[in-house]
Amino acid sequence: MLNYKRNFYFLLVIAFFAAITLGYYAYHQHQVIALKANQIKALQDTCVLYRTKNGASGASKLLFTGTKDDVLAVLKEKDAVAYQTVKATDGIHSYKSFSTLTKIDTIVKADTVYIVKDTTGKLTYRLSKDINVPGLYDAKISVVNDSVSLGLKVYDKYVIVAKERSNGLFKSNSIVVSVENQNKYVTVSNLQSYEIQEKKKNLGLKIGGLVTIGGLIYFLVR
Repeated sequence: MLNYKRNFYFLLVIAFFAAITLGYYAYHQHQVIALKANQIKALQDTCVLYRTKNGASGASKLLFTGTKDDVLAVLKEKDAVAYQTVKATDGIHSYKSFSTLTKIDTIVKADTVYIVKDTTGKLTYRLSKDINVPGLYDAKISVVNDSVSLGLKVYDKYVIVAKERSNGLFKSNSIVVSVENQNKYVTVSNLQSYEIQEKKKNLGLKIGGLVTIGGLIYFLVR
């Protein structure tokens, strides 16, 4: 009778560890499937461009989350420079990149046009103009006959924001990354955003599995 009770409690302990192990395994698999689904969605997502209230621009795109190997596999096909940067950087947690296009349409009126006539009678036309738009850009334009040179300095600030997007009941949320600037003459485009996670070792799953298997073996061979 004593052995019967001992065996019963022993099996009960094994069943407990087996239930925990199976539950953890099921939860882990659910996380893996959800992560892969979000990765596919992020890869298929298109970069959305928009205008902000102050006339500047913004771009938003789903965040790609995965291990460093996952991110490198994507970048290897899309962006060689980003691939080498991420590969060579130890301990990197995120990588974001975007492109900008500057477009300034303006009519320049010169204050003074200088006309120089040399000894041969050849005329040379010279003019220069400095343009300053505070907080947006500085430009210096020089014209000599049909030759034009332009010096341009553009000022801008960028804000990166990450927000969660609901995917419905029982589905993990996605993260949308947005980049907005403040200069109306600059347009943001081609946003890429990646979050790099460390590989999970699943130590609890391994311990639970070993305890369960070891207990069953002991019970069968004792």
